[in-house]
Amino acid sequence: SGDMKGAIEDCNQALRINPNLAIAYFNRGAARLQSRDKKGAIADLQKASKLFQQQGEIVQYQYILDLIQKINIDRK
Repeated sequence: SGDMKGAIEDCNQALRINPNLAIAYFNRGAARLQSRDKKGAIADLQKASKLFQQQGEIVQYQYILDLIQKINIDRK
């Protein structure tokens, strides 16, 4: 499963330096998902998708929206 706590802390550190780093929100969301924190994962993924959209990264934006939809389906 890897060191998810360390991965999350690395993302936290990156976001302290650059709070608009969409990939850090994505990576932290993925780590939280692996840690079974679906609520935290979805919050991070939503933030990442918003930032990717604002930055014109439409492929990443759409990928994350699809991922969030899948997580929500799996939660039911």
